[in-house]
Amino acid sequence: MNTDRLDANRLLLKVLSDAVETYPEQRFGQLLLNLGVVTLDVQGNIQDPFSEESSVTLRRVQKMSERS
Repeated sequence: MNTDRLDANRLLLKVLSDAVETYPEQRFGQLLLNLGVVTLDVQGNIQDPFSEESSVTLRRVQKMSERS
């Protein structure tokens, strides 16, 4: 089992859970996009995060939250 991946997944879930409480008016998909969990390509299409490591997703989410 990849402990780093598991830890990153847990942290991502915490960030998402906190955002649900902070922004109850947002739909789930909005939260994923606004937090940076899901990203768009240059044409505005959702990029498939299937192969992306959770630690990469977590770093992006943390950077986005620093900008807010």
